[in-house]
Amino acid sequence: MRAWIQDVGQDDLAFVHGVSGQDLDTLATYCREKSEVKQSSDWKHAARVDGTVIMDWCNKRGYTWSQFFNDPKLINRFLDDPANDVFRIWKGRI
Repeated sequence: MRAWIQDVGQDDLAFVHGVSGQDLDTLATYCREKSEVKQSSDWKHAARVDGTVIMDWCNKRGYTWSQFFNDPKLINRFLDDPANDVFRIWKGRI
């Protein structure tokens, strides 16, 4: 993964990062390995996802970053989307 700080205006900076397919493969492997470990019944670790995956999902569906993180139903829809299954750790329905 690469990360950098970028000027986005006269007085504004943005933290930007980019991931490669290899980064996402490593993350998917981590999630698969974690899913094989029994979790307690009190708390479930549902997923581990890179922000670029979330942003891509939102862009394809016409949602903003803000809408996504302020709407639990959108988050649940994202987590239950079969396309994101590789990032799921606990496979139960959200």
